[in-house]
Amino acid sequence: MTDTHTPLATTVLYVNDVAQEVEFYRHALSLEPRLYDEENGSAELGSDGRISVASHAAGSLMMRDSYPKPEDGRVSGAELAFYAADV
Repeated sequence: MTDTHTPLATTVLYVNDVAQEVEFYRHALSLEPRLYDEENGSAELGSDGRISVASHAAGSLMMRDSYPKPEDGRVSGAELAFYAADV
C-alpha cells in the first residue's frame, strides 16, 4: 500500500500587527519565532514553524488578485500549506 499522507507545512494567519501576534503566541503558548522578518511582516513560530503569521500586506503580495483585506482589520482567513513531492 502506498503512503498517501501529505504532511502539513504551515498554517498562516494574516493579521494587522505581526509583532503583536508574535508576542501573543510567545506569551500564551511559549512559541518563539524560528524565523521573523519584521520588514516583510511575517513570522514562523515554534521549532517546526507550523504556525505562521503574516501581515495583510504580505497576503496581498502573495495572492495579488484574490486577497480580501478585511475592513475591520481582523484575521481574514487562514492558509494551509502542505509538503508534496509531486503537484
